[in-house]
Amino acid sequence: MSSRTEVPFWTSVGQSLRNSSRTEKIFCCVCWTIILGAVAAIVYLLAFRQQESPSNVWNITRAMWLGADIAGDPVKYRPLKLVIINHSVSPECRSLEGCAQSMRNLQNFFLNDKGWDLPYNFVIGNDGRVYEGRGWDREGAHTYGYNSCSLGVGFIGDYRPGFGNTVPTSLQMERFKELMQYGVLMGYLDPDYAVVGASDLQTSASPGDNLLKQMKAWSHYNQDRYRNMTCAQIYDLTK
Repeated sequence: MSSRTEVPFWTSVGQSLRNSSRTEKIFCCVCWTIILGAVAAIVYLLAFRQQESPSNVWNITRAMWLGADIAGDPVKYRPLKLVIINHSVSPECRSLEGCAQSMRNLQNFFLNDKGWDLPYNFVIGNDGRVYEGRGWDREGAHTYGYNSCSLGVGFIGDYRPGFGNTVPTSLQMERFKELMQYGVLMGYLDPDYAVVGASDLQTSASPGDNLLKQMKAWSHYNQDRYRNMTCAQIYDLTK
């Protein structure tokens, strides 16, 4: 019975190359280049997808939270000068999965009970992520008389003391600020925009005292600038 000596893989490859013709060597090198390139591409794509996965970003699109098609008329005024804050008066959510489900629940409620799409342009979850509602280019349905000239931002939760007792977090405040900065940068918002609560414009429990108290410290909060004015009057000011 003859003994058989195992040759290491890379030694075997080297021996094969030495015994091969020049054409075979070139072909072999090309194959290895293709294989290594493919492996490198796969590794890069996996790393990129991990970096850009929904769990690692704060701006969640409708597609990411599995929202239905966008409804609503195109925005009439540009750039928007008014940002109106509401609260959802719904249970809090603390994770991407939970907040995405909350968004679907809210959308279903408005579609089934009110007959229109989710009314807010954007919604800020208790997890500190911003969820796209109607987005920048569609008119909201959050504050009667002001929808065509304002951006509606909803905060998930019930911020009324004695009811839901939701308290806004510092991360929610930071995300709202980042959303506003992006809106100004892209030309959706006037740099001198004013932020108000729905209760500053009309009789409403929104956005709840727990949230309204924090809003009053924001640099753009101005409850009086556009009080008792129509959208047309707001934009006539700059003509």
